[in-house]
Amino acid sequence: MNRKLKYFIENSLAFRLCSRVVGVYKFVNQHGYDCTDVRQLAQHGIDARIQQNCEIVPQNLYMEDHTRLSIMTNMISSKGKVIIKKYTAIGSNCTIVPGSHVPTVGVPQYLSYLHVNDKDGEIVFGEDVWVGTGCIFLQHCNIGRGAVIGAGSIVTKEVPPYAVVVGAPARIIATKFTIEQIITHETILYPQEERMTKDELIELFDRYYQGMKAIGTSHISEEDLERVRKEKLKRGIVDYSQNEL
Repeated sequence: MNRKLKYFIENSLAFRLCSRVVGVYKFVNQHGYDCTDVRQLAQHGIDARIQQNCEIVPQNLYMEDHTRLSIMTNMISSKGKVIIKKYTAIGSNCTIVPGSHVPTVGVPQYLSYLHVNDKDGEIVFGEDVWVGTGCIFLQHCNIGRGAVIGAGSIVTKEVPPYAVVVGAPARIIATKFTIEQIITHETILYPQEERMTKDELIELFDRYYQGMKAIGTSHISEEDLERVRKEKLKRGIVDYSQNEL
């Protein structure tokens, strides 16, 4: 299809109205990398961003402050909810499916769009989650704070905080940071009442990460530190460690 014709159709009032009738809203922006129209969502925070060519179910999507859905990410849902907590970035071409079909006698699979006996669930992406490109998330696979999901992973169950998971199905291969690094990281990102305690972190590591390496680093150059400082200021991201000086 001609690009100009495709752009006209997808941005026409009729296309948008029809999309809303079937419960799917396609955010399209051919002139820039980020789309800013998040007003259709069930909830959206400050600096919540949906990039071009994402297909979502707006009334079932909740995005907190400073969150991002990258290009061509799809949400497949009848009534299931997707909740994306602050600082989380979901990579391009991911698929999020918070519900599932139930085979029903007498109902041909072709009619699955009627959602007979469907199970509607909820998928929660915790704070500061990093999702690589091309991942698939299925019902009941809540993702813990600070987790890293490797590109191409198929996630079918809960992922604990600060886990690094890869594969199909996804499995834990490492932790994002050491306990000491997590304490420093959370001191910067979260107010005191939202931080994990050292005892909670020790219990977490004893349960999931014994003998595993951490992939993160504490090193940052002065130049990059200044770039991060300016970007945080621009986007209104608070450095909570400054409150404790």
